[in-house]
Amino acid sequence: MLERRAEQGLRTPALERRPVLYLDAVPAWNAFNQLHVARPWGFGAPLGLRTSDVEAWLSIHGFTDPVERAELYELIVAMDTAWLKRWAVKHADSESRDRRPEGQARRR
Repeated sequence: MLERRAEQGLRTPALERRPVLYLDAVPAWNAFNQLHVARPWGFGAPLGLRTSDVEAWLSIHGFTDPVERAELYELIVAMDTAWLKRWAVKHADSESRDRRPEGQARRR
């Protein structure tokens, strides 16, 4: 969709700011995206990806070399940690607003 806008000559800031995904990071990105949609949640907030789920993904997709598995695992966990931090920041204001006693205004 973004590429189509750019081809039409329309300014597309999201495409211009999009990070470059290096070819060797594609397996980690694919793993994160596939595991992310099935992530566990608890008490209304996302939990980190399970190690067992990451290990299963690596096995199912044929990653058998211990060094490669370790590198991919670290990349997936780093992506997950960044996503969890971003989620927490994004939802911090709405959560603090929800915890205020009824009728109490938000301070600016």
